[in-house]
Amino acid sequence: MIGGFCEYTVVDQASVVVIERDIPLDLAGLVACGVPAGVGAARYRARVKPGDSVLVVGVGGDGMNVVQGARLCGASQIIAADIVQAKLDWARDFGATHGVKAEGEALTREVLALTGGVGVQHAFVCIDPATTLLPAFRATAKAGNVVVTAITPDTVTEIKIPPLELFVTQKAIMGAVYGFASPRLQIPELLALYRRGELKLKELITQTYSLDDINRGYADLEAGKNIRGVIAF
Repeated sequence: MIGGFCEYTVVDQASVVVIERDIPLDLAGLVACGVPAGVGAARYRARVKPGDSVLVVGVGGDGMNVVQGARLCGASQIIAADIVQAKLDWARDFGATHGVKAEGEALTREVLALTGGVGVQHAFVCIDPATTLLPAFRATAKAGNVVVTAITPDTVTEIKIPPLELFVTQKAIMGAVYGFASPRLQIPELLALYRRGELKLKELITQTYSLDDINRGYADLEAGKNIRGVIAF
């Protein structure tokens, strides 16, 4: 359904969102997917409030924008978790207050230590829910929210959350596609935030590739070298 590497494509008018001509197309491309997915997850799905605490597991394209969304919502503590140190360093520039280079049980322990043993009010799973959902769930406070923005292969058919643990902690586990809001709402809104200097877009682009260099772009994506790599025609 998406001709991502096409020079031309034909779409129904319902799929078109008009933007101002002065918006660079590389930045416009970002607000068509990863930025609304992350910012919207914080603003519209979890409904983060001023003073809330947030954990973001996986600070790549979606996760870095969850960090931005949480900052826009006024979160007082934003913990970025990743196994790539460079991404944790970048996350500070986007609004993270803490960085945790850990996974599994170690991730849960470190987040609990940073929150006085209570856990965060909102946790966002932005990479491989099959391995990160349970640690994020256990790092969330009672009655908190766990929001999944990452996709998994359709061969993954279950999540391993102990039902008793879910029951007694009263936590909510929810999915968020495209930031839980219409593109017609979010795209103009995000571009307005960018114009006012409240949303970073240029800084998300860590590397630009030609179409002929697409294989290197995918290799860098797999290696975790970029926040966003952009194909420039």
